[in-house]
Amino acid sequence: MKKFLIILFIFILKELLFSQFDLSIWNNIRNSSYTIDNQMHVRCETIEFPELQTELYYLHEGDWNSTEMQLIQGFTYEGVIDINPEETQYCRFKTENDTLVAMMPAFISEDVFPPSISDLSYISDDPVGDTLVAGYDFLDIMGSYFGYSETRFYSAVKNNGEGFPLNSGGFIPEEFYVYAAGIINPENILVDSTAYALIYANYLLLTPGLYKIVGTDLSLESLQRIGDIETEIIDSVLVMACNINDLVLDEHFGEWPSISKSLGLDFITNAFDLLLTYFNIIDFSIPSLQVIDQYIIEPFENQLPELTEIEYQIIGPITNINLWYYDIDGNFPIAAEVITNSGNIYQMFPLSFDYTEPVEFFTEIPENDWNEITVSFSDNGFEFVEHVIQNTDAEDNIIQSGIVLSNYPNPFNPSTTISFNISRKDVGLRSTSPGQAKDVEIIIYNIKGEKVRELPIVTPSPSHTLSVIWNGTDENNKSVSSGIYFYKLKTDNFEKMRKMILLR
Repeated sequence: MKKFLIILFIFILKELLFSQFDLSIWNNIRNSSYTIDNQMHVRCETIEFPELQTELYYLHEGDWNSTEMQLIQGFTYEGVIDINPEETQYCRFKTENDTLVAMMPAFISEDVFPPSISDLSYISDDPVGDTLVAGYDFLDIMGSYFGYSETRFYSAVKNNGEGFPLNSGGFIPEEFYVYAAGIINPENILVDSTAYALIYANYLLLTPGLYKIVGTDLSLESLQRIGDIETEIIDSVLVMACNINDLVLDEHFGEWPSISKSLGLDFITNAFDLLLTYFNIIDFSIPSLQVIDQYIIEPFENQLPELTEIEYQIIGPITNINLWYYDIDGNFPIAAEVITNSGNIYQMFPLSFDYTEPVEFFTEIPENDWNEITVSFSDNGFEFVEHVIQNTDAEDNIIQSGIVLSNYPNPFNPSTTISFNISRKDVGLRSTSPGQAKDVEIIIYNIKGEKVRELPIVTPSPSHTLSVIWNGTDENNKSVSSGIYFYKLKTDNFEKMRKMILLR
């Protein structure tokens, strides 16, 4: 059993934790203000994985409701929830496919055992009749649950309604049965491969309790009891609860709370004979990563955001627009648009996601002959903050000479053209022959400042209007992920850098 748990959760660790999101699954969780019909938009960046679905659970009028989050762009997903502006809002996230589940379990404020089954988080269904050994319908797991309070971890497993017998019956039973909720600390499992389990059983000294598995496989010798548990059977659900401190204060458990605040969890049923000549795993549930956290939104009186430092530059056929957005409530904008006098609408894009601080927005639009531009932002969808920009052809706004550096399209997928017009006098170019301009470099960096790729610059003539295409790959021609990137123009005595966004 222990070996089985470790294999399952190394798989989860690889797929969920060691992704580009640095020990986190739902990044940059944020919310809008209240809409006119008392809804709220909630966004996060999460994992891109085949057939993976992310749901947002929210407590509304005393019941947990859910909505599937929709991909907005890149790795950004959004869910819209109903909300009461006068109440604290509790939200949880769940990301799953057919082989694994990652979720924030329900917090149980009334720490009374047994809890209502509806107060626990439902992890997943389990296929009917998928037991590894035939003839054990009562050991066939049908579904699983988890929850936590200030002092307890609650686990629950559902079967086919035939009860949860502990043995085959009779004066001397031929077989005994074990129902276990296996737990690991996924951040500690590669350092100390200790596993734990809430066990419901009755065989000699193996009675209901919290156990540490100290060997490599499950046997009576490998189990060390470290705490008591509470158990209750409610209809076809076995509920078990242990004290949190009995688990996390064990010397081999590892640091708690951990960086990811997560537990690996899997439910397993077993059958063994009186003399322990066999110990068979009968069924196991879909493994899950339980992230002990929740997203809480306190009531607030909305204040509209502020837009400052609004600037534009016309570079050839393109206009770049930058501004800073600040919302005192920390809300992100539902609408962030640029509207030209010709009626075209373009989206503006944030360069960060921490809305407790000012956030820079930018966009590049393929127009240069506009007379007037309106930037329009709203954190609730019905009240807007707008600023009008007049095209005055001022020198500080329009680049007419010297070094011009831009890329189009931006955002882009899968490629973008980086163009620049350089002056030999300004940058000290030596070569006058056509071909590769070795005096000039374009270098791509990721948001961490790591070099992604160096692009060769080629010009077919003595002209100094140069361009190069970046197809979203690194030095090894492997596709890079969506995100913010920087490109640097570098010459003998000059450097200039700009931002771009890759959206796959």
